[in-house]
Amino acid sequence: MSAPGAAAAGPGSTTWSLTAATAAWLAGSQWADRSDVADAVEVPGAFVNGPWTAGNLLNVAIWNLVHHDRVAVERLRPYAAERAGGFSGGWPFTRLSVIDADVRLPGLEGVVLRALRAARTDDERGTRRVVLAMRNNHRRPWSSVVGHCLGEAVGLGIVGVEGRLRRRVVVRDDEALRAAWRAYDGVCRLRADYRADHRELDDAVLADCVHGLYAAYESGSGAD
Repeated sequence: MSAPGAAAAGPGSTTWSLTAATAAWLAGSQWADRSDVADAVEVPGAFVNGPWTAGNLLNVAIWNLVHHDRVAVERLRPYAAERAGGFSGGWPFTRLSVIDADVRLPGLEGVVLRALRAARTDDERGTRRVVLAMRNNHRRPWSSVVGHCLGEAVGLGIVGVEGRLRRRVVVRDDEALRAAWRAYDGVCRLRADYRADHRELDDAVLADCVHGLYAAYESGSGAD
């Protein structure tokens, strides 16, 4: 089975593979909540809610790894809505485990997989602990998550970053961006089929991702 990613037509006659999380980030203006507050992050063409967007990108990355049999997800307790922030939340809903220990991946999927491979105990494989182990910047962990998607997109020549005091994302290749949007449409169709059978599990993983980001922010655990 191919590595996690959504095939899309790149510039000219070449073909490149884009991970699902980066395709989702490139299409973020179509689905993420707009925001102009301090915790906002940038997607091409918009500023959006940082914690919520980053949590969803992490959830897409984990789903993509599960979909391609790189990672397995196990539910530890029934999902229930819990307030994020304020050191609330407690024990994770889900735990991850590696199926394919050899594959190397770009983007956010690769970061998640590396953090999971480094886990040595069942507690460390809890989804919240895996997010915490990604070494996100504890001041703005949601920016670190988005940065992994940005880095993949920059490497593929789809977008770039301009400015010094105020850095902005700029589109470098309109055709490739439209191809990424089509790739994201395919991701959405696959995820809709998955959620039809696993809605509660998917919601639990998303909640764990958001709780993990807030844990990194509140505890100061992560990179500076």
